[in-house]
Amino acid sequence: MFASALNMFALSYINVGIVLFLVHFNLGKSSERLAALHIPLFQGNFTSFTVQWYRLVGSTLCVTMVVYIGSVHITNLGY
Repeated sequence: MFASALNMFALSYINVGIVLFLVHFNLGKSSERLAALHIPLFQGNFTSFTVQWYRLVGSTLCVTMVVYIGSVHITNLGY
């Protein structure tokens, strides 16, 4: 049981935290090289953590966490 919970945590962390960061962040010249190779990573509008970044990405993270928290309990109620 602990192993499955640890796996779910790791996959959720990667899916929510790292993927959102990779998609919404921009690395400048490195991003241009990746765009030339048709790799859709680091093609976002943000080069640093600004108020706008927190409004867009932070709100997405919060909504996703609420869904994750709620879905566990709804699934348990279903059983």
